[in-house]
Amino acid sequence: MTNLTKAAADYIALRRALGFKMVEVGHRLADFIRFARRERTPCVTVDLALRWAKLPATVQPATWATRLRIVRQFAEYLSTIDPRTEIPPRDLLPGRYQRKTPYRYEDDEIQRLLQAARRMRSPTGLRAWTYETLLGLLTVTGMRLSEVLALDRRDVDLREGVLAIRQTKCRKQRLVPVHETTRVVLLRYARARDRVHPRPKTEAFLVSEMGLRLNQYSVREIFVRLSRAIGIRTPIGRFGHGSAAARPAPPTGGQYVGALVPVRRRRRTPPPHSLDIPGPHEGDRHLLVSRGHS
Repeated sequence: MTNLTKAAADYIALRRALGFKMVEVGHRLADFIRFARRERTPCVTVDLALRWAKLPATVQPATWATRLRIVRQFAEYLSTIDPRTEIPPRDLLPGRYQRKTPYRYEDDEIQRLLQAARRMRSPTGLRAWTYETLLGLLTVTGMRLSEVLALDRRDVDLREGVLAIRQTKCRKQRLVPVHETTRVVLLRYARARDRVHPRPKTEAFLVSEMGLRLNQYSVREIFVRLSRAIGIRTPIGRFGHGSAAARPAPPTGGQYVGALVPVRRRRRTPPPHSLDIPGPHEGDRHLLVSRGHS
């Protein structure tokens, strides 16, 4: 089993050298190898891969297919150095992930979310500043949650009102201009943050009460708490995003002014100026845009 473990490490190192992150794949392969060790199987077989792929009984079939695909790709590599390796057929576990319908919050719901964030209590008061700014920035820029959390101080030009997005999904960089009123809000937040933490512990622009970079798990948990506080029961989901070239709508005095317009259901990518968060309600989708913008 040591050889199988070493082969997996070599395979991951090779794929990473080719530019793949291999974070999830690394965890899954480690779990597969532990399973193989418990089953006392020294090589990859179709039966072993199939039984491991179907271990989570409560997930979508697409998850089984993904797990089997990870083992199949590893087996294709392993077959070049171990002739005992069996490669699972591609159609052995067919399945496609069924993406949940995104829930577009209406303008009054976004207002209530921001108000709930503004009422959050903490010893320094920074938590309310941080989460109101975070939710507002997601609303008016169309950025992904991961992109907002990855913003460093150097990425936020508070003089020109431009955000530099460096850690994107496809490893591309882009600039996001913000409205003047958004720039003012970001400047006020930066000043409040620096009063609480005059000696930065991190380069992150948005920080926690302790002065550390926010992480997605805590943000999602707090978002659920805020949603429930205003009467919207929603599971922990994925913050969506608008188009890469979204032109932000202007917040005014801490209030994000907007109007509702219908959105065609054919569009797969959420449009600009939207806060795309899964929720339990069905019905028409809407788009939050600033007044005066078309």
